[in-house]
Amino acid sequence: MNTEEQNVTIDTSEASTETIELKAPPNAITPQDATSSFTMVLPMAGSMGVMVFMAISNNNDTRCRHEWRDGCSHASMVVLNVTRQIRQHRNNVTNQRREYLGYISEVRSEVRRRPRTSATPL
Repeated sequence: MNTEEQNVTIDTSEASTETIELKAPPNAITPQDATSSFTMVLPMAGSMGVMVFMAISNNNDTRCRHEWRDGCSHASMVVLNVTRQIRQHRNNVTNQRREYLGYISEVRSEVRRRPRTSATPL
């Protein structure tokens, strides 16, 4: 993950000269392109086409049922793999955001723990 360090100065109080360095939010994770899904779908689509052709050209009912069953199992495997890739990308993005929000909450709690020198009761 290539993230550029960006330093942000936060003034914690009016009389304070302390600064807090914040990291820049991480770059967004780009999803996999369509070629990875296409390279998975293409061989399965070819084998499904062969199975459908064999099922149509063959008069044997038992073999026809087997060919259709295998074609359906190939199609379901393609659908499951594509949904797995989508779910994995969403989980990666969620984890990346969760880590950055955890970092921000640590910085926030650190700022709240620091004593304020200019805050004097009236």
